[in-house]
Amino acid sequence: MAVRHEVENLIRRGNIFYWRPRIPAAFVHCRPGSRLSLSLHCSDHRRAQIIGRKLNTRLAELKLNSKDAMTTKQQLQILFEHERDKELERLDDISTMAKRNGRGGDVVEMELDLEAGWACQLLAKFGTRSDLTLDGDCPGLTYLLKNGVPASHIDAIRANYLAELTIARSAGFEDGIRQLIYQFDIADTAVNRERAMSKMFEGRAAALLDIDDRHDLVDRSLSEFTGGGRANKSVVEEKPVEVEPVAASSLMLAKESKPAPTATGIPQPEKIAYLDLSPRVAPNAKTAAAETQGASQKVVAVADFEQACDKLIANMGEEWTRKRVEMRWRWFGCSNQCSWNMA
Repeated sequence: MAVRHEVENLIRRGNIFYWRPRIPAAFVHCRPGSRLSLSLHCSDHRRAQIIGRKLNTRLAELKLNSKDAMTTKQQLQILFEHERDKELERLDDISTMAKRNGRGGDVVEMELDLEAGWACQLLAKFGTRSDLTLDGDCPGLTYLLKNGVPASHIDAIRANYLAELTIARSAGFEDGIRQLIYQFDIADTAVNRERAMSKMFEGRAAALLDIDDRHDLVDRSLSEFTGGGRANKSVVEEKPVEVEPVAASSLMLAKESKPAPTATGIPQPEKIAYLDLSPRVAPNAKTAAAETQGASQKVVAVADFEQACDKLIANMGEEWTRKRVEMRWRWFGCSNQCSWNMA
């Protein structure tokens, strides 16, 4: 059982003294009527009384001379500094590991930080509800070019921006913002959540864009970000095309086949060949057979046919027979059978 002593808020449980004051009502974030329970880690009566009196005095000072509550702007500034310092610690670890792997003075490491930093800066300025394409007349592209960002790094910044935007629009991101503003004693409102989100990305961007100490070994003349040339040039350089020697006769033929330029010096375009896509009617079987048979047979005019018959009658004379008459008809191309009066 706790034993009270002459000093207020000082009790003893067993051989150990505890300081158990009631929390003042001015501390609005604490439950009304609750108490603190602090172990003094001592069993000596006189020493516990001295510590208890000092703690009571300090509690009275906090109650009577409490500082004015900070404004939301000051609290957001503290949040910004917290996020910046936390990101700087993370980037310092990454830079240390890069040096361990032999990339301490690599310009690519510096450009990666700058590209990610400008992506976070876009989120801090335009928010997470804007869809920036960074192309054409996009305000995000105008903002980047106005701040001296090279156009050759816009694609990489766009990729970082879309990745961060996907995370910012996820389900758990807003819960993280709520915890962050609760940690810095900021009122949980829609406006303060938006401000806290902007300050968070602004702090990360400030850490990523601060490259002076982290990348002090990098040659700044190798990057367009720092006024130099492009660092990530293509390794494969363009080589001139070697033209094989061509015989003189081949050159003469090429000159002759080349169309002569017009009077204006502009070569005429080649004529476009058009395909005949009109539907074709499939030929009938009977028509095809008739055309094939007609092509193989001899065609004789009617006048020539009569003259040939007269000559044949004169030459044959008395030697006419039915069999010979049919053979002559077939030879002249007549398929109809005619009846002859054999005299």
